[in-house]
Amino acid sequence: YFTKPFGTEQQGRWGNLTIFEDEGGYWNRFDVEYGLTDNWVVSGELNSYWGDEESWFGQLEETSNIQVGVKYICD
Repeated sequence: YFTKPFGTEQQGRWGNLTIFEDEGGYWNRFDVEYGLTDNWVVSGELNSYWGDEESWFGQLEETSNIQVGVKYICD
């Protein structure tokens, strides 16, 4: 898992996670989060599955997806 802040005040963060199965399956998740203000945060995530069809992640290849979100943090 790798993660790194970005932005002039490091108000953003990106991360990448890759998992490999012994059976030949892979999962990669790339995500980005950015604080618009102290209360509002936007995010995005890409989940990719691939590999041998007999592996857990390989079976999920058709379910690879993109997610986006907005979060409000109460004081």
